[in-house]
Amino acid sequence: MVLIAEVNGLKIESFNDYFISFLNSPFQAHRELKAVDIFPESRKTEDVRSPISGKIIDHKIHVMRKNGKKEHVLIIESGNYYIKILHVEPYISVGEEIKFGQIFGKLYISPYFRPWTDPHIHLEVRNKNDFLRARGGLKLKIPDCNPMGKTILTNDFEIKESYALRRIIPVKCGNFYGAGDLGIIDGGYPHYKYGLLIGSNDPIIFNKSIGEIISKEDRIIKFNNDKIVMNEIEFLGLGFNIYLNDKAHIKYIFKNNIEREKFIKIFKDVNFNLSK
Repeated sequence: MVLIAEVNGLKIESFNDYFISFLNSPFQAHRELKAVDIFPESRKTEDVRSPISGKIIDHKIHVMRKNGKKEHVLIIESGNYYIKILHVEPYISVGEEIKFGQIFGKLYISPYFRPWTDPHIHLEVRNKNDFLRARGGLKLKIPDCNPMGKTILTNDFEIKESYALRRIIPVKCGNFYGAGDLGIIDGGYPHYKYGLLIGSNDPIIFNKSIGEIISKEDRIIKFNNDKIVMNEIEFLGLGFNIYLNDKAHIKYIFKNNIEREKFIKIFKDVNFNLSK
């Protein structure tokens, strides 16, 4: 198991076949370091293991008026706090106990996702008197670490409908792995405007500064509004995540389908897999 974050002694953990993000999201809870997204390595709508232990005390289903799609909100009591979980259709009911690592539900494509968003658990730690509002989560403390190594690009690509994954040899920082020259960058650059830097105060990758630290305490980055171009292909942006093993990637998000087709044509001789 890998410690992801904690709040006043309450530990949030996962396994090394998952990856995570604190800032690769447009939603305010992430911007304030009050939420973490936990992704399976497969990036598929699959059964997932619980990152905490506790008791199910509430389960609500919101139905979108415009399209009838559902969003599940699961509330789990864990010690002195409630854990709010989104984007998981639970297999367990209110009143049941759940243990860390237990299969507790299946991921689905939330109506709030962007086209390039992979299925994931959204998790917040909440005070017991305030657990359903969109705002109000507690700030997560991320483990400190010292970075080792430097990101190296490979020519191993996997092309999906909305993005391409490029395998990297990552920086290691404690039990975290990811992209960056001096530390690990987490966020959507530049499309989500903000990111997180772990293990450093310099948001540099491939010898280029991609933003500035606007919170020294939290190491929140405000990204430069740069244009992302590779081999004359323009991308919407790059997705950086925090991996729990060395099978790390950078996500190249296609600006549109024309740019996707250009990418496939240009990289036809590179070692890549074409999938959806």
